[in-house]
Amino acid sequence: MLKLFFAVLTAFLLVFSIAPSNLFAQQEQIERPDFGVGVFDETAERMERLIRLKWNGENIGLRKNWQDAIPLEEQEETRKLEQAVLELVERGVPERQAERFAAGNLGIDRGIVSIGNSPFHKLFFRIRGSKGGSSGSHGSKLMRLSFSNEVILGSAHLLEDEVELSFEEKTLQRRRFEFRDHGNGEINFRFEHGDLFIRLRQDQDGNTQLIWIEDDQAKAYVGKTFQDFIENNTQVAERVLFPLFTRLGIKMPMDKTDPRVVANVVAKIKYAKENDDETVRKLIKQLGSDSFEIRENASKTLANCYEAWAHIIKEHLTDASLSPEAEFRLNEIVEGATNNELEQYVGELKLLDSPEYLVSILNIVDVNEKLLLIEHLEELTEQSHGDDIAAWQKWLQKKK
Repeated sequence: MLKLFFAVLTAFLLVFSIAPSNLFAQQEQIERPDFGVGVFDETAERMERLIRLKWNGENIGLRKNWQDAIPLEEQEETRKLEQAVLELVERGVPERQAERFAAGNLGIDRGIVSIGNSPFHKLFFRIRGSKGGSSGSHGSKLMRLSFSNEVILGSAHLLEDEVELSFEEKTLQRRRFEFRDHGNGEINFRFEHGDLFIRLRQDQDGNTQLIWIEDDQAKAYVGKTFQDFIENNTQVAERVLFPLFTRLGIKMPMDKTDPRVVANVVAKIKYAKENDDETVRKLIKQLGSDSFEIRENASKTLANCYEAWAHIIKEHLTDASLSPEAEFRLNEIVEGATNNELEQYVGELKLLDSPEYLVSILNIVDVNEKLLLIEHLEELTEQSHGDDIAAWQKWLQKKK
């Protein structure tokens, strides 16, 4: 009852915008809670393919392009199964029976690799593994799936853009977690383990709240967006939420200080100052270099700047003078850009136009990159603080 009282009290404070940090002393040293050890630790690697988060501006959402998450070996098994089934059907064997025979002959688990199953279907049943029962039902808009074996229960509901997932351990730990993407920007996550209860909610407007109850103590942390929540509550994010997501297999999207993000931003700023067509031609030529290092660097630069150079790169796809290696790498860059999470993240957060972000990475780049960022900052803001990071930070504070 005491837990319930604290949960209700915390929710009340959040709803009426009373700053929980004042009540719960948010400046305290955060210690990581005991998440327990059990089946979820074993299924985390498989779960990562099912629950992959992405950035929608400064908030998070569930990546729903599940086909891209199917392991290559399973895609190959599906192709083999399809071919074997086709041969049996052509010989007069009914399709369902043919799939069962073919799967048996190839040693393939039909619960995971099945011709009729959607990518979501396949990834969901991978969590169960090869043992245990499963069931499913489909309507015009609704899909319900569930599985059970001796160690874990799982259920999934899909209704248009809404996805609800629930998993529970049947072992001694008896941990449970739920994840729900409402399809409208709202995200709900909850985890239960003995006296530990953690709930994360991001509403349609991006307002983010984390409630943490442990040993009859309740704490609440908030942010105007998910990114704001992380920046305002760094300790609880890095010592509680992110480690918990990792243990469960919920894959977090990259953050602003990710080396890939910093490299992408620096490359965009650097090559924006050069002649586009001449630069792209030079880099494409380098894709066929005898030096592996030169080929790799050219590939990375073209990939990082693809959004700005897409029209020029595509013109070179039909260039007959390209070497086979250059042609392969160029096609790989174009195909990879279609679902390039890095490009989406940098673009949606408008990092190249954010003085706050550019100042924040001045102390983590090398000397030459720092000079490049400062020049870009001065053009962007019409300020002249040179390499004085403290002066830039002071200006940002006044600007707020």
